[in-house]
Amino acid sequence: MNTALIVIAIVCVVVGLIGSVVPALPGPPVSWVGLLVFAFTTQAWSHIWWVVGITGAITLFLILLDYLMPGWTAKHFGGSKRGMHGANLGALVSLVVFPILGVVIGPANIIGIILGPFVGAYIGELTTGADGAVALKAAFGSFLGLLGSTLVKFFFALFLFIYVIVDIFV
Repeated sequence: MNTALIVIAIVCVVVGLIGSVVPALPGPPVSWVGLLVFAFTTQAWSHIWWVVGITGAITLFLILLDYLMPGWTAKHFGGSKRGMHGANLGALVSLVVFPILGVVIGPANIIGIILGPFVGAYIGELTTGADGAVALKAAFGSFLGLLGSTLVKFFFALFLFIYVIVDIFV
């Protein structure tokens, strides 16, 4: 049983690490599930229960951050509240629409996750009467927010990967 749990944990942290940079996969939650599964092995639970709790809270925070970061950075780059809400709405719409198209088109959901917040921020800014340059700057800020959240997710998933692998093999 422990061997099966360890294999499942390794698969989850590897998939989570990949998913932290591939928008189609939920990286940190899958990595955290890998840590949780590993924690249920008899050799691990006694010393990592606190890590599971802390990383679980961080995982929930990163899920929220992943959706809000493009809007925050759009606002930071001079965007209005409409630009911020547009980026967040674009991210949510892309989560629903593009995976459906991705079944037919292929990489559509990856493109959608990138373009959704960008286009949402751009349109949101245009609805305020901002000129194209201001709208483009806010949209670029949204894109930078997406990159920033991806970087944070990657390093968190890398931490979980290293933690599980080291705890198993060392």
